[in-house]
Amino acid sequence: MARIANLMSNSALISGKVTEEIKKMEHEAILPVEKKLLGWSFGIGTGLIVVLYWLSAALFPVVH
Repeated sequence: MARIANLMSNSALISGKVTEEIKKMEHEAILPVEKKLLGWSFGIGTGLIVVLYWLSAALFPVVH
């Protein structure tokens, strides 16, 4: 039981340190290359979802 309490206190310490570090960070603008990468990633992801949905509907129709 003490081990669990120790792990939980370590987790709280790490969480506190992470929070402090995030507060210290400065805001960085997104680079144009990063914007393109995000756009392509979302576009490809959305396109694949649509294509896979269409394929599953075409190949495995649901009959009631």
